[in-house]
Amino acid sequence: MARVIVGDVNAAGLAKTRMAKSVLDAGWSMFREQLRYKALRHGVAFEFVSEKWTTQTCSDCASIGGPKGIAGLGMRHWTLF
Repeated sequence: MARVIVGDVNAAGLAKTRMAKSVLDAGWSMFREQLRYKALRHGVAFEFVSEKWTTQTCSDCASIGGPKGIAGLGMRHWTLF
């Protein structure tokens, strides 16, 4: 069965940042609702997921943390202490 998973982007919150023009022009909320509508209409599972910690979670062991800052970008393997 097909499945569509969308992150729970807070468009209203982003609209209050310096990215406001881009966010408002893109129509995030409307796109998300149209995608949900079309998916459900065609029998495709649709789910909102939390984007919290997605950039800091290890895809192998699901630990949160790891290297920080610019220097950490070059690291591909890390261990928690």
